[in-house]
Amino acid sequence: MTYLLPLLLIPALFYGQAEKNLRSEISTVTVFERGAQISRTATATVQPGEQLLVFRNVSPRLNEESLQIEQNGNLDVLNLSHQIQHLSDNKALLDSLAKLNEKLKAIGKGIEQTRNKLRANILEEKVLLSNSKFSGESNSASNLQSGLNLVRNQMQQILKNRELLLNELEEKEKALQKVSNELLQKRIRQSQIEGQVHVLVNAPATKKLEFTLKYTVDV
Repeated sequence: MTYLLPLLLIPALFYGQAEKNLRSEISTVTVFERGAQISRTATATVQPGEQLLVFRNVSPRLNEESLQIEQNGNLDVLNLSHQIQHLSDNKALLDSLAKLNEKLKAIGKGIEQTRNKLRANILEEKVLLSNSKFSGESNSASNLQSGLNLVRNQMQQILKNRELLLNELEEKEKALQKVSNELLQKRIRQSQIEGQVHVLVNAPATKKLEFTLKYTVDV
């Protein structure tokens, strides 16, 4: 069944209604000389009573008068509305930004801890070398050899630990770069706007339905 409804600009109609975000995908695009018609499909389980179905990530420049909704049940479509969502006010996006900032701080703290361990490792090497001066006059050959072996083993352990710390630092810096890039993309998205289509429906019973949203975009 296809519904082509006048756009009732009465936002109060939606207040208090259960809201469901639909995961829709573009199914067809028909290109015209001065625009295109786009069809998006989605599947959702509706509950008895009135509820608001939200198609997200649609064009903010769509032609509102072209909105059509199709569904394969006996659902009553009460209203179709095109909405502009300023993502700077989007709670999910703000929560995501806050979590990424906390993650960035935690990684940065971990990097500083690893760098401190590296500084301690280098200092340990210097102390070992400064305390490893042997005099042949005061040491027998066997004691001298034992001392050299001890220094060699300690130095090997220091260098092994350093390699581990350097690898650890590299991994943490990669993680920092990854989170920084993700944070940057989120902040860019925060400055954008998102088109949404709100569909107010009334369902007689719980049922899984398929929806097709059609609209035109002018260029």
